[in-house]
Amino acid sequence: MKLLNLDPIVKSVEKRVVIVNGVNHEIRSLNVEQFLQIVDESKAIVDRAEKGEFTLAEEVRLTRKVVALAIPTMTEDEINKLDVSQIQAIAEFAKGNDVEGVEEVSSEETQEDPEGK
Repeated sequence: MKLLNLDPIVKSVEKRVVIVNGVNHEIRSLNVEQFLQIVDESKAIVDRAEKGEFTLAEEVRLTRKVVALAIPTMTEDEINKLDVSQIQAIAEFAKGNDVEGVEEVSSEETQEDPEGK
């Protein structure tokens, strides 16, 4: 018999945390359904952009949605109070890209509460 244990794969993903207003929020990996939803919406925006119908507001709405999916501990109100550069930075960071302000810290230096409390 062969066995594929996915638990170690999930645990091996680098933990990423965003601090907003002094509260730690752990970034969660998107599941397949969420990922496909974002891809579909991104494609729709690209299609509209090619037709000259693209608006910055649509991009910000999609980015806000990515942040809400990646950080379920942040409320919609908290996300809406961020400025555009902040939500763009969070979205890039959630994708695994290091952005300005990223620091390498040990897990002991951050709160261990995954709920951000």
